Amino acid sequence: MENMWLMANSLGISFHIISSLSSGTVEKEVKSLLNIPENLIIAFSCRLGYSQSANEKYIRVRRDIEDFTHYNKFGKQL
Repeated sequence: MENMWLMANSLGISFHIISSLSSGTVEKEVKSLLNIPENLIIAFSCRLGYSQSANEKYIRVRRDIEDFTHYNKFGKQL
């Protein structure tokens, strides 16, 4: 799944992992729609597509590692 995500990203394709299809009645409905045998389990699924705002870049704020790392116990900053 990670390799597919990385390849899609390199091609400019949006990739979204969906795990909600693997639970309860939703899984049963998906299995019946796609003729998936009952003995198989849906672990993950994904959706692919080109984003409408593919040219827009989002701002990613990076924190310094020291802001969220602790030494041997929580609260003891490096």
